[in-house]
Amino acid sequence: TGVQTCALPIYRFFYDIDAKRSNVMENNINFLSQFENIGTLSVIGGEPLFNKKFFSLINNVSADQLQLSTNLAVKQETLNRLLEACKKFKSVTLRVSIDATGKIAEFTRYGLDYNLFCTNLDFLIKNAPDNLQIVIGSVMSSITIRDLAEFSKMVLPLLSNKISWHIDYCRDPKIQSMQTLPDRYKPEIISQLTELEKFDIKGVDMLKSVVGNTTFNRILHQELNHFMQEFSQRKNIEIPLCLN
Repeated sequence: TGVQTCALPIYRFFYDIDAKRSNVMENNINFLSQFENIGTLSVIGGEPLFNKKFFSLINNVSADQLQLSTNLAVKQETLNRLLEACKKFKSVTLRVSIDATGKIAEFTRYGLDYNLFCTNLDFLIKNAPDNLQIVIGSVMSSITIRDLAEFSKMVLPLLSNKISWHIDYCRDPKIQSMQTLPDRYKPEIISQLTELEKFDIKGVDMLKSVVGNTTFNRILHQELNHFMQEFSQRKNIEIPLCLN
């Protein structure tokens, strides 16, 4: 977990927490709790909500704004506790990470329970305090983008003045970049992205450009196929889509 603070507008500090040193988190909390004018407390991952010291951090550090990234793979009581803790901040931006639906989401984010994610996202939306903004953050790979049509059906109805959608694209590893997206998928995906340009979605225009202008790399695609087959066998999880 990393903590980025802004004690004064012209100063920024980044404190990296070494998980192997058990007292580091306490030291960071003790240090940051001395400040009374922190602008933004940004907590990123791994998964911050799995850290046993997370709530001690946000309850003991005074800041105007809280920024947090999560995959929502937690029990509902943890979300309740988070929402209550959020009330102390002037504003909270909660980035929830998801890139596809169903089995594709569970394959590409191994360990994800898609139904649990949807249940928790619905709970979060219905119970969010007024100071909380939700950002659905998606990093599209050559695999997840093939589910764009279904994924859009899930996300678009959620968008509002409190919920936004930010899309980025995979650059590394190269085998998951748009270099391994077969050309036959591109016309339909570009058409879907053109439709999404009608909405206020950050990054959709850049993603459309990348899909349209990236040259297919057959060697990387073969490496992707090999990786997917190996991953499927080792994790005993079915590949949820055609690889060709």
